[in-house]
Parts: sequence; C-alpha cells; structure tokens
Amino acid sequence: MKTASKLSECLRRSFTFPFLLASIIFGAAAAGETTLNQPWSARSFVAANAPFRNVLVIAVTNEKENRLLLENAFVDQIKKTKSDAISSASIMHADEEVTAEAVKAAVADSGKKFDVALMSYLYRVDEVDVVNITDPGTKRSERDFALALWGDWQNARDFVLDAGVTGRRQYVVEHSLFYMDNAEQIWTVQSRSMDPKSAEELINSISELVTESLVSAELF
Repeated sequence: MKTASKLSECLRRSFTFPFLLASIIFGAAAAGETTLNQPWSARSFVAANAPFRNVLVIAVTNEKENRLLLENAFVDQIKKTKSDAISSASIMHADEEVTAEAVKAAVADSGKKFDVALMSYLYRVDEVDVVNITDPGTKRSERDFALALWGDWQNARDFVLDAGVTGRRQYVVEHSLFYMDNAEQIWTVQSRSMDPKSAEELINSISELVTESLVSAELF
C-alpha cells in the first residue's frame, strides 16, 4: 500500500501547471472526450473494507471557483450512489490553503466522520496534435498509414500533411482515494480530457466518469 506521505505530496499540487508535453493522437474522435487510464488499487484492503459510505471530496487548485465547481460536481455524482459526500470547501475557510494539516484540523472541528477522502489535482497539461484520419477527402491509403506506423517517416510526414492536424490540449488529472484513519492511498486513476469547451464541461465529464469507475470497483 502506498505511504501516507503521498497525501501531503498530492496536496501540494495545484491546477496551475507551468509546462506542456507534446504528443500526437490519431483520430478525430479523440477531441472532446474524457478517458481514464492507469488505475491502481490496494485490492486486499479494498476487498476487506469497502464499500465506503462517507466521503470527503478535495480539489487541489489555485483557483477558488474551479475548486468549488469540481468538489460540488463530485458531491452531486457520489450522492447518486449509495454513498454520501461533502466538499472540503464546506468545512474549510474559502481562502484557506488545502494542506494535509488544514484538512485534518477542519475534519476534527467539523465533528464529522469520514471513511475516505477523494482528492483530485492537475497532473499535467499536454500539447496534442490530433490527426484527422476519418475524413474521406483527406484519408490516405491503409498501406501508407501502415508504413507510417512501421517507421517510414517520409510516409508518416505525408500522411500527417494530407490528413490535417489540429492542435489541442489534453488535461491529465489524477484522482486518489485515501483511507482517513491512516491517510494511506487505496485507489488512484488518471482522467484525460481533450480540449474542453469550458471548465464546467471538463469538470462534469471528469466527475461522472471517475464516480462510475469508483462504483464499478465496488468502492462506493
């Protein structure tokens, strides 16, 4: 099981990241979607202790408005399950920094009992080139595409030029579940969202998909 120090490490992160990573995604369908990857769980612990019914939702962000939006979105989604949830913003001062010590003190002052804390923070933002391979007017032959995949960089370059490339941003957010009694991480997953039209769209798609994953894993 991952150590308790992971909670403090995650709480030091924010939704403001200073760097971008470049990558290429083939397929126009990639734009506008949220997907999950790299799931991990402490399976034996989860099997012995889940489901968890009382959840504290924490969003680590420098932007107060986005923190409230994300926490409230998760609260709404979790309340559709058999579990209950409240946001950290409801038990902490609006301008209070979200640290492990501040959360612990706020929970103690609230007099509430939580089984787990669900925390989300921005892991990174990638610059992504989305290559359109579905448009019949620009799609090259399957042979040329296969050559590109197998390292024929001339064909790869021509394929990209013919297919058309759109620059996008991909937001990678890490979501972790911590057991409150010892602050140990018991589950984590990354969400990847392409080029959302708004913060609300990004937040709604993330909260819905991550909550569905938690329910599927029988954590809630």
